[in-house]
Amino acid sequence: MAVNCELIAHAVGTREVVMIPRSDTEAITATSLAELARTADADGIAWSKATDDLNVNLVVLSAGHAIAEHINSEVDVLLVGVLGNGRITVDGQPTELAANQPLVIPKGTARSITPLGDRFAYVTCHQRRPGLWPTTRA
Repeated sequence: MAVNCELIAHAVGTREVVMIPRSDTEAITATSLAELARTADADGIAWSKATDDLNVNLVVLSAGHAIAEHINSEVDVLLVGVLGNGRITVDGQPTELAANQPLVIPKGTARSITPLGDRFAYVTCHQRRPGLWPTTRA
C-alpha cells in the first residue's frame, strides 16, 4: 500500500492518519493519533501500521522516560510531533519538536528522544524493513 508521508504529517494536524487503499477491496482507515497519545497507559508504541512499503508508529513517552541514543543505519526516518514537546538529539545536535512539526532524521545518524514535559508523543514513518535493532556507536 503506497502511503505518502506528507499526507501523514499533514493529517496529524487534523488528528487523523488516512491510509489510502491500493485497490477497491482494501478498507480506508482513520486513526486519531492525538487521542491515542492522550489515552495511552504505557510508554512505548501506542499504535502501529505496517504496509508492504512503510512502517508507521505512534510512540508515547512520559516524563522520566526516554529513547536512548541509537543509530539506524538502514533508512531515513520522518518524525512528526503529535502531543507535547520533546528534544530530539541527532548526532549531538538538540532540536525541540512540538505537535505538528516534522523532522527528517537521515540514516546513519545517532539519535535520542526525551520528553520535555509530562508526555511527548510522536509518529515515525519510514520505508518498511525488518525490525529495528538500535545500536550505539563504539
